This record gives sequence, C-alpha cells and structure tokens, in this order.
Amino acid sequence: MWIKNRTLCFCPPSGFPAQSTLAATARVVLVVALIASAQAQTFNVLHSFTGGRDGSSPAAGLTRAMPGTFYGTTVYGGAGGQNGYGLVFKLANKGSGWALTPLYTFSGGNDGANPGARVVIGPDGSLYGTTSYGGGSGCGGKGCGTIFNLRPPPVSSTNVLAPWTETVLYRFAGGNDGSLPSGDLVFDQSGNIYGTTVSGGSPGRGTVYELTPSDGSWSETVLWSFSGGNDGGKPMGGVIFDTAGNLYGTTEAGGSSGYGSVFRLAPSGSGWTEKVIYSFRNGTDGANPVGGVIFDSSGSLYCTTTGGGGGGAGTVLQLTSSRGSWTLKVLYALTGQAGGGPQAPLTIDAAGNLYGVTLQDGASGYGSVFRLTRSNGGWAYTDLHDFSFGSDGAKPLGTVALDESGNLYGTALDGGAYGFGVVYEILPLLITTSSLPQGTVDVPYSATLGVTGGLPPYDWSIVSGSLPNGLALEADSGLISGTPTTSGKFNFTAQVSDSQSPPATVTASLSITIQYAPLSITTTSLPSGRVDVSYSATLAAAGGLPPYSWALTQGSLPNGLTLNTSTGIVSGVPTTPGTFNFMVQVSDSQSPPATASAPLTIAVNSWVVFLSWNASTSPGVIGYNVFRATNSGGPYTELNSSLISVTNYTDRTVQGGHTYYYVSTAVNSEGQESVYSNQTVASIP
Repeated sequence: MWIKNRTLCFCPPSGFPAQSTLAATARVVLVVALIASAQAQTFNVLHSFTGGRDGSSPAAGLTRAMPGTFYGTTVYGGAGGQNGYGLVFKLANKGSGWALTPLYTFSGGNDGANPGARVVIGPDGSLYGTTSYGGGSGCGGKGCGTIFNLRPPPVSSTNVLAPWTETVLYRFAGGNDGSLPSGDLVFDQSGNIYGTTVSGGSPGRGTVYELTPSDGSWSETVLWSFSGGNDGGKPMGGVIFDTAGNLYGTTEAGGSSGYGSVFRLAPSGSGWTEKVIYSFRNGTDGANPVGGVIFDSSGSLYCTTTGGGGGGAGTVLQLTSSRGSWTLKVLYALTGQAGGGPQAPLTIDAAGNLYGVTLQDGASGYGSVFRLTRSNGGWAYTDLHDFSFGSDGAKPLGTVALDESGNLYGTALDGGAYGFGVVYEILPLLITTSSLPQGTVDVPYSATLGVTGGLPPYDWSIVSGSLPNGLALEADSGLISGTPTTSGKFNFTAQVSDSQSPPATVTASLSITIQYAPLSITTTSLPSGRVDVSYSATLAAAGGLPPYSWALTQGSLPNGLTLNTSTGIVSGVPTTPGTFNFMVQVSDSQSPPATASAPLTIAVNSWVVFLSWNASTSPGVIGYNVFRATNSGGPYTELNSSLISVTNYTDRTVQGGHTYYYVSTAVNSEGQESVYSNQTVASIP
C-alpha cells in the first residue's frame, strides 16, 4: 500500500489504459537463485520483480500454503507490463532456487485491478482475495474494488502453465456497500467471508462487511459503517474472530481523540454492536493504527501504530482484557520517520515472540524487519534487517510469514535488482533449543544446543547462571557434556554469536535438572533360615543419596530376627518355623527423602534328625556319644558336648539338600568308650 499523509491510495499513474491490451492469460515462470545481501548473510532475496509479467510493487505479504510454497499479490505489473493492473503469483522452492509463477493477471476491468492485500486459502483449498479497484466504472471510473476467488486448472489439464480461473464474488459499488477493500479476508465456520473497506458505507468512512454464499452467488451485508467519529474511521487492516465469534480490528482515523482506534463488533440479535476498546491519543501510545490486530494463545490482542509513541515512529502494543475492560501496554516504541512505522499486522510464533516490519525507519530510512522477544518480564527488540533501497529492496508493507524452522518470508514494495520490489527470506540467528533433558548424578550427560540462521561458524558461551557441577559447554559446537556430581535445578543463560562483523548474538534462558538415580531396593529374595540356627542377611539398595535408612512397614520378620535400620542387616536366631511375608522400605538422605518399598519373604525351616538306639548291655555304661559325617565312613564329628544319658538324640543343625551319616558310642563309668556303632544315614530334602 502506498502511504501518503497516512491515507491509503492505490491510484494508477496517469495514462494507464482502462484495460491492458495484452492477454490477461499470458504466463511466465521465473526462476531465481538466492542472493545474499551485503548487510548480513541471513537475508536472501528470493525474487526481484522486473515490473513485467511477473508483476510490480508487492504491497501485501505472503500466504504460506505448504513447506516451500507461498502465494502473493502485486499491485501493478503483469501482462500489461509496468502499466498492468497486478497479479496473483505462486513462489515455490526449486532445489537451490525459487520459481515464481503468475497464477492470474488482472485486466483492470470487471475482474478487478490492483490487489493490495494477501490472498487467503479458503475452506475449500482455493484462493480468495480482494482488488482495491476495478470491478466496474464507479469510484471515478477506476472501479470500487472486488472480492474474487481463484481456482487451479482441472487436474486433467496437460498444460501445467494454464492460468487459474477467476470468479468475482462481489463488486463494490462505492455507496453504502463500501469501496476500496483492504486487509486480509477471514472466514467463519459456516464459510461466510468477512472484511473491511477503507471508504464507503453510509457515512463514507469505511465498513466491515460479510459476504454470504447462496444458490451459487454471494450477497453482501454491511455489519458496520464507520462515521469517522468516536466509533473510528478508515479500517485498513481487516478483522479477526475471537473464540466467542466477535470481530476485532483497527481504524486508522477517528476514535475519541481522532488518532484511530481498536474496535470490537459483537453479534446482537439480527445485527452487530460496535464497541471501541481503545482510542489512540498520539502520545506514548502512538497514533494511526493501520495493520489490524492479532491474538495470542491467552486471548491478548497485539497491534501497531504507524506514528506517535516515545520515538515518534509508531509503537507495538498489547491489549489485555479483564472483566470486560481492556488495558493497553506499550511493548516497544519505534524510532524513525513520523508515520513510517508498521503498516501490517504482526506475526506471532509458538513461543509468543512478535515479528513485524516498518515502512521508513532502519539504518537507511527504507524500512526494517524486527522481532520482539519475551525477556525477564519485558520485551527485547532485535533488528533483523534494515533495507537499503538496493538489491535487498525497500519499504516493506506486508505481514511476514513464518515457517516451522522460524525463518521469515516477506515482500518489499520497492527496490530490488530492477526497482519493482522483492520477495525476501530472513534466517534469523535463533537458538532453537527451548528445553534440555534431565540428567542423573554420576551418570554421563550429553546434549547439544541448536541454532539456526546467522553466519556459521558459531561461538557459544554461558553469560549468566551456571551449568550443573561436572558439566561444561564446548564453545564451537554447543555441546554440553560431562558427568554431573550434584543434584538440583541449574538455571543459566546461553549465548551464541555468529561470524558476521560485528557478530549477531542471541541468548536463551535454559535450565538443566540433575536428579539422583531412582531409589530402588535391589534385594529380590532372602535365604531361608532354620529354627535355632543363627541367621544373617543384608538388604541392598541402589540410587538416591546414601546413606540409607531401613524400616519394616508391613508384616513381620520371623520370631527371633530383627532389622538393623542403619545397615539393613536382618539377623538373629529364628525360633519358629514357617513362611514370613513382610514389606521393607528404604529412605535416602535427600530432603525430603526419596523412598522405595519391596515385598520380601523369609522361610524358616524346622528340619531335624531324630536318632535312637538300643541301650548297651555292657556293664557300667553311664552314657552315650553321637557322631556325624558328611561322607560315608567318616571322618566323624562329635555332636554332643556332654554324655547323653538317654538312648535318643535330636540333631537340629542339619541343612536342606544334604545327606548325613551317624554313628554312636557307649561310655562306662571308668571313661572307657566303645567302638562306633553301625552307621545310619539321613537325607534332608
């Protein structure tokens, strides 16, 4: 859009014919290589318009259709050359370059003339847009503008360069229905189209309209006609919906102070009710918003002004709502030429960072591309590119588009290799890492910080905070590695610099959480015990922060056994046979401590060997001794510590899975002992 005294005007130069004498269906495909600008390697010109069949003066931004494919418009050029009425084009990535293909060239007649806004992709996948003029003989003979639809040629067509088919959905008459449509179109869920006109309407100060399909045609309804007074005037930036079905937009003029407004249109019965939610005062808040509004994920509105503000060249603003009242916050005041601030809606990325363009500021006064990044509760401004009016272009007017990698794409109205504007790409230096994986104490750690854009090679550093103990950052690769030795959450700010002169730098606030390995009880089973036999087993744990503390939380140990809470040793002499089920818990030394539990079992066996024999008939026998061996025939070991006065003995020291061999002797009163008796065998299961 041409900006003259803050008034929008797509007036064709004098001498333009009413209709081009060249065929509107002429097609051209232009392939261009990437051209790096002299300012920074991050800026690439994807296409320089020649002013001929590829078009001239792209006033709107690009619409991204799919990775590597964009749609756009030019105000002039086309089949009529420099005297043409503009066109719609497709720009697609072709290997190392980009190919621009005109899809439809306007003739300046009933089909429309001079498209000044972006085309949008409708619910049916085809393109919808507006022309600022054409469509009839009104508005001083130039036509008052159109709303159109473009569809690709049939799939069966063998001509890949066949023009798309244009259908005019509505031709503005310039009266109460409005004239000079501007801003992007928007659809509701029913497929109705909404937009704005800069002029026309009953007071002549612009409209918000709805276009409704019916029986193959479309009918227009004016939702609001601006008076230019308190309700605002000259809405240039289109409208957007909120989740409740209300419409929001800006007016370049009007409002309570006469410097423009932000408005809301709410459905009310069979009509719509307008409310100005903010009127600009030409103070620190800025003046004359042109570019419309956008929402973030929390429902806050963002917009820009072309002038005013602390720097005199416009502002970037946020509007937040609380209980029906809106509060304005100035995020950034731009500096440069008065009225040369942003003319297009902002773009917001998934992280909530804002991107925009200015018309006439920057180092050379020919506009710039900027980014506002959330930082420490505020916003940090980054100048991504200053246009020089050289091969890089000049005077960007359109909204920038983002791809999934954070690269920016846009248009500049003027300049370029041929002086008729450019399509550009900016690969901003950007740290793409938003979070880092957790680590574990005493376990090797490795993670690499990501970066895109700028001019490699890069240089990384930590500018505030610190990495976890044991980790280090490699300056040339962005690799964070090492073996962490301490637990906790470590916050730090990483900075990357590229190889430009002077280097571009960006920072990112990051954190790494280091934890101890999960606490677990590694003991899965315990050995069996025997009644009246000493028992000892040690519980084991891993992970967490030693030393550990042990506890019995359910069930009970065998009678006679206890748990040492510091060492995890279960010990004692079991006195009762049986199977004992219980739950143990271990706690570590963290604060608060980590805990883990495990069910365990101890079986206490009651295996005994009962021996009996016949009494000796020898005279003077006063007792007996019992001997045991693990091999047949000995050697034998005496089991009793004193003479056995009876003819039986119970061996309680046997173990399961063993075989034992027993003999006995008799002892008389003189201490004489007999030879071994016959051997008997006992096998324990």
